[in-house]
Amino acid sequence: MSAFLANLRLQSFRNYASLDLPLAPGVSLFVGRNGQGKSNVLEAVCYLALLRSFRTQTPVVLRQWSAPGFGIEGELGADDPLGRHTLTVQSFERRSLRLDGKPVERASDFINQFHCVPLVPEDIELIRGPSRERRRFLDILCSQVRPGYLRHLQAHHEAVRSRNAILRAGDSYPAHALAAYDEVLVEHGAEIELGRRWLTDRLNRHLSLLAEQLFADSAKRLGLEYSSFAGEAAEIGELASVYREELARSRPRDIREGRTCVGPHLANLAIHLAGRPVARYGSEGECRLTALALRLASLAVIREPAVSDHAVVLLVDDVYGELDSARREAFFRCVSAADQTLITATEHPAELPAEGVRVFHVQAGEIHPR
Repeated sequence: MSAFLANLRLQSFRNYASLDLPLAPGVSLFVGRNGQGKSNVLEAVCYLALLRSFRTQTPVVLRQWSAPGFGIEGELGADDPLGRHTLTVQSFERRSLRLDGKPVERASDFINQFHCVPLVPEDIELIRGPSRERRRFLDILCSQVRPGYLRHLQAHHEAVRSRNAILRAGDSYPAHALAAYDEVLVEHGAEIELGRRWLTDRLNRHLSLLAEQLFADSAKRLGLEYSSFAGEAAEIGELASVYREELARSRPRDIREGRTCVGPHLANLAIHLAGRPVARYGSEGECRLTALALRLASLAVIREPAVSDHAVVLLVDDVYGELDSARREAFFRCVSAADQTLITATEHPAELPAEGVRVFHVQAGEIHPR
């Protein structure tokens, strides 16, 4: 393993006035009653890795009540001293990022120092929520496993925003302004499409096995279908050509509606169980199991040797209640494959072996080893 999260320090984060928590590779279990701060630890780790919470898109709510802001610091430990780093996020009047004490201006240069895969109750939105939740899922995972993807995503987002402003401005801009932004969209949008299609294929390869392990009816197949403007196009040149044609075809509609009506920003990821849309036909339990399978498939993709050599921290926030005992055992075998696994529970799960598991007791914003 190249690295692991060796220490987590919090300042005024959620219900933690201050916290200095030593961590180690392997499985760590945080046990306590609901509302004591177990999930807040996992949320802080996720924010340190991705600069986003799995609960909210409003960072201001992460600070402790009445505090002016919050701070998170993590130390990445490694056998090789060159692989040891300190990550610091301070969010007060403005957010500041530091890597090994040195300021980092761009978020894209800070994130993904270690990989983070959350398995949280909010993942039900990946199944039942709007298509933007599934696009965000693909984009975050692609940003972790495909170098340069985040740059293309940010450039495309900015181009869509600027193009929409031109469309809403009517005749205030010359005709060639739209054409210039079309080429920016094509350049970066084709790369986004290529990455998402590659990732969907990788996820599908792992989902078939995971469905057998998690669903009571092992004959039920679980699969993803990515759909966008590009149809069956697969190569980068073909994707770019199709996108350019679709933008030209959509221009009258774009002008009429004042927005860019075609592109990867409007794509969808359909999720099927036994050939049917699981969001529409699946039970509550099947939807939650599908969300678990999707996250476990993400873990499997990240751990592919050819994909990344970064450490992987898996965050498991009390999401296995729908599983029977046999499938809980299979689930805990899967999550133990990460370099580090942080699990929350109200009590020690019977299917999680006690041997080799570090247990912490959480109560009212304080954490003590058991």
